[in-house]
Amino acid sequence: MYTFLSNNPLLYSDPSGHTGIENYQRFADYMNDPRIVEEGYAYVMENYSWMAAGFYWNDRKINAIADRGKSAILDVSKKVNGYNKKTGLPNGWEERQKAYILARKIIK
Repeated sequence: MYTFLSNNPLLYSDPSGHTGIENYQRFADYMNDPRIVEEGYAYVMENYSWMAAGFYWNDRKINAIADRGKSAILDVSKKVNGYNKKTGLPNGWEERQKAYILARKIIK
């Protein structure tokens, strides 16, 4: 989840425009665990790393985009990571394409 990564302070917005604290609060409400907001990143990673990722994916309705297959990689990357306004491409775009190609070879 974007705001649950250690390099994204709570005050920044994710690509959807939500601030970090809003994302933490939404996830805390969903999990019924106020410690998520109180303790933040380290607590989430120790206790809810997969749940946080799944919550973000579901909350942002990313599956509908991902179901489009190969053509969806750009849109999913933009939705999750934002994008460079000059190039229109998400950060690490070349690495994402390589990882996608490798994953498709492994998972058929």
